Amino acid sequence: MSSSKSSMNSLIFNVAGGAVLLTVAGYMIMSYVTTPLVEPCSTRFPAGQKFTFTGANGKPLSAVELQGRANTREWGLLRNAKVVPGTSGAAESTLEVALASTENEDQVNQNGVGFTWHLPELEKASAACLSYSAYLPKSFKFKESGYLPGLFGARDIAQIDLLKPDEGFAVRMGWAESGDLGVDVRVPSAGGHFEGPNRKTLWQTGRWTKIEQELRLNTPGKADGVMRVWIDGGLTINRQGLSFRVIPESRLTGVVADIGYARTLSDLAALRVSPFLVQAQ
Repeated sequence: MSSSKSSMNSLIFNVAGGAVLLTVAGYMIMSYVTTPLVEPCSTRFPAGQKFTFTGANGKPLSAVELQGRANTREWGLLRNAKVVPGTSGAAESTLEVALASTENEDQVNQNGVGFTWHLPELEKASAACLSYSAYLPKSFKFKESGYLPGLFGARDIAQIDLLKPDEGFAVRMGWAESGDLGVDVRVPSAGGHFEGPNRKTLWQTGRWTKIEQELRLNTPGKADGVMRVWIDGGLTINRQGLSFRVIPESRLTGVVADIGYARTLSDLAALRVSPFLVQAQ
């Protein structure tokens, strides 16, 4: 009788222990595949500045006017960019970008457009929030990875085009060849790599997608920086323990608006982006 009771107690203990292990394992798996709730940065940051595609006269910018707003690092605006008026009185003008060659003999694979928007007020900020919407046509084929606008920081603008900058950083939104959503991250500590969500997330085509990107600078010498991305209001990427900079002089600078294929020209296509809003803390 005591032997039977002992066996029963042992069975109950093992079942209970197994249940605890399953609960712990399930919690660990859920922690990996789910992202903690954090409100979109546009709702938490103070009012910011907007890069619009409309002139003071209320009319869409011409390609020449758009080029005049860009800084010295610029390509493709005269050949591949066109400002499209809003479809109604309340809608803002958007930028349509042809993913076509820039006809640059020195860089034969250069395509689409590229320019930067510098915001002096970011110099004293420890965090920034970039928000805009992007439209990828229904027929878009993800044969080649590509870029969309993102935040950057660099005293020397040439740094943001290096795979591993010496002291600058750039975090461009982008897509992978399979259509996966992610961020092209270029920082001194890790070099260039594609950072995606914990769960596979694909870019949606044939409709506008709202994008919000938050960067919180690390303390130089410490990996305590943060990068978050919200897609249509849902937190999709939440990375902490990052190192964007190695010296205090490396600060947030503005938006790097590269729109095009990353390596070689693929299928001809036209993407659209809305005006950029940047908020700072």
